[in-house]
Amino acid sequence: MATNSSYGGISYDLPIKDKTMDECVQLIHKYNCEQSGWNYNPLKQGVFGYDNLVVSLTRVIYNSLSLYKNKRLSDENLEEISELVHEGWCKNYLHWLHNEPYIYNPNYIKPYAALGDEIRNMCAKTLYKDLPEDQKQKDRIIAKAIIDIFN
Repeated sequence: MATNSSYGGISYDLPIKDKTMDECVQLIHKYNCEQSGWNYNPLKQGVFGYDNLVVSLTRVIYNSLSLYKNKRLSDENLEEISELVHEGWCKNYLHWLHNEPYIYNPNYIKPYAALGDEIRNMCAKTLYKDLPEDQKQKDRIIAKAIIDIFN
């Protein structure tokens, strides 16, 4: 079983506030499922979607200190946080697309849906501000879940 993200080697046990990275990932995923009308099943460590949330959450945490100068993560910062979520997703997506970590490391699991489709490729090449509204909304849902963890 993987214990770190394939991109960046971020520990799945990294402490975040009063939780672990794993607990935060599951809370974010559950919120995303609720908001998107999907059935919730916990994400497994070492899958593409799990690593997306790990990398996006880490990007928000590390960048929020310098961006917000002791300002709490809040809904008033939703667009900035959503942009960081998107940047994290892009980095992880491109890493998984080009490196296929599941081929050389059995701790990572091949994505159910093949990577490299037109929509995800477009999103990976597009700045958050230039994304179509439906794609921005996906990042906002994740950003809102992150805000909720910190408040």
